[in-house]
Amino acid sequence: MNGFSLHTVDAGDVLPLRSTKNILMTFEDTDRYQLFGERADAEWAAASPLNDGYVHFGEGHRFFATAVAHEMHCVQVLRMSIANPAHPKVNYAHSAHCLNYLRVYALCNADLTLEKFDPWKGNFTENQIAQTHVCRNWEDAYDLFAENTKEWLGMGGNLRTPD
Repeated sequence: MNGFSLHTVDAGDVLPLRSTKNILMTFEDTDRYQLFGERADAEWAAASPLNDGYVHFGEGHRFFATAVAHEMHCVQVLRMSIANPAHPKVNYAHSAHCLNYLRVYALCNADLTLEKFDPWKGNFTENQIAQTHVCRNWEDAYDLFAENTKEWLGMGGNLRTPD
């Protein structure tokens, strides 16, 4: 991974991105990422990083999840809990963990962008609200995950398998 190797890695370590520049991202209502249907399933699957954002680092190729991957996993879990509560993978404790994890994530990042938003007005398809936020470049992060996964597979590793 371009010379980046952690010999000792502890909780709280942060992966370095090639670019630390933030990007502008417009948040807006969309007809994409719905709860139900094949199109929704495909869009949600494409929103997750390669190998679900799991990475391997250090001399022992230790196995880690990244916070952004954990967050996206939790979004997927909550979607499944709403869209298909009878699915065998739906688990109340897991859903509760994910809801709390996303709550903590929101507090940790404390985005203070002012938004024109009234949840009691509008139907989220007409008069859509678009608001620009300053964000980390998540595409750079996903590229880093993909590069790490390809290196791991090149060493004979398996997807999503801890060492």
